[in-house]
Amino acid sequence: MKKALLILGILTIGSKLFGQTTYTTTTFGRWDDPAHWVGGVVPPSTLGTGDVVNINHNTFFYGQNIINNGTFNIKAIADSREGTKITNNGKMILTTEGRLYSNDNDSDITNNYAIDNSGVITQIGTFTNNGYVFNQGHIINYQKLFYDGVTMNCSDWGTLINNNVLCNNNGGFVNNDCGSVTTGAPAITSCDDLKSTIMNASLAVGETGKSKEMKVYPNPTTGVFKIDLDSNSEVKIFDMTGKSIVSKNSQIDGNSQTFDISNLPKGTYILKIKTADNNEVIKKIIKK
Repeated sequence: MKKALLILGILTIGSKLFGQTTYTTTTFGRWDDPAHWVGGVVPPSTLGTGDVVNINHNTFFYGQNIINNGTFNIKAIADSREGTKITNNGKMILTTEGRLYSNDNDSDITNNYAIDNSGVITQIGTFTNNGYVFNQGHIINYQKLFYDGVTMNCSDWGTLINNNVLCNNNGGFVNNDCGSVTTGAPAITSCDDLKSTIMNASLAVGETGKSKEMKVYPNPTTGVFKIDLDSNSEVKIFDMTGKSIVSKNSQIDGNSQTFDISNLPKGTYILKIKTADNNEVIKKIIKK
């Protein structure tokens, strides 16, 4: 046993040296219980861009504040309770067996980058999407039923706020249960190419760190905009379905490049920027 733990420890240290730590569940249990994780190592509350969490067994969050800047692979139940807040700045991937629940009205989910859902997301609290949700499964915007001793009633819980891209793809749907509603931008469909672009982008810079320093301006734009980057960078432009847009007018001016999308319809477009050091940054620009 000691030898096995030593090997696990060496593997963990080795992965940290290379900028990645993988945390994998071993059995049903709480997030903060060492016995729930391989090697007894509980993931930190704030995960780095290279960190990977594999939830292969039912996992329960009690009063946690989880900030994911890496990758969550959810293949079982991830159940939030007692005011747990989950903020996703990286990637969350739910298989068909994956379940992401917020089980009370104080437990909220905020997505700032990308969720690929083939399972079920159910929230009694608030689910705020500021990034990209690719939904091939079910999202249940649930207003909890309760019995007052005479009749069944709906609570005023359960809120889904879509501030960016929610794509019901390949049969995915949102169920506004018990009279609840989805607010914000309407859902789109047929976004396989956009999903591939977003989900395959590197998290090394993502929408944090260097990405925030990379300016795209003016944004919104009437057509002409600039990106501050070096001349060895590559920029690709996609519409919201992931269709590649050819930008024929790109001019280099010092540390910025100028693009002209005046000929494109009004709407939102995705910029995929491959930097000189081989990182990828995803940015959004609005043509008004």
